[in-house]
Amino acid sequence: MYACHGSGGNQDWSIGKDGRVKHATMCLTADSNTESLSANSSIFPVKIKSCKNSPFQVNFSLILWSLLENLKMYWLQKWRQIHVDGNSSIFQLKLDEHNLCLDTSSFSDFSQLRAKPCDISLSAQKWILSS
Repeated sequence: MYACHGSGGNQDWSIGKDGRVKHATMCLTADSNTESLSANSSIFPVKIKSCKNSPFQVNFSLILWSLLENLKMYWLQKWRQIHVDGNSSIFQLKLDEHNLCLDTSSFSDFSQLRAKPCDISLSAQKWILSS
């Protein structure tokens, strides 16, 4: 992760009405299937993965495990904006079906994102949306 440069490009992300944080066809996705998880299963790395459509828009020729993987991936890409202290420009991004928020506090250099238990007091979980 790098400081904002204000020139768009790879830093041009949007939050859709469907709750996905997107850049082109890629979405921020909580990765619950990783070897790098600590013993604390409430902390998920957040990665950039292909956006999944509604889990029910699946080709019926796919086998059951594929449907389940699509369902899981779809729900790990749905984030909700939670405004902080009534401020309309500062918010947390909460993983819709979990009490996990997008967080940068895992590393001293803020190089990686994590989904961690939501804590409104952490500045590492506060985001500013600009147009």
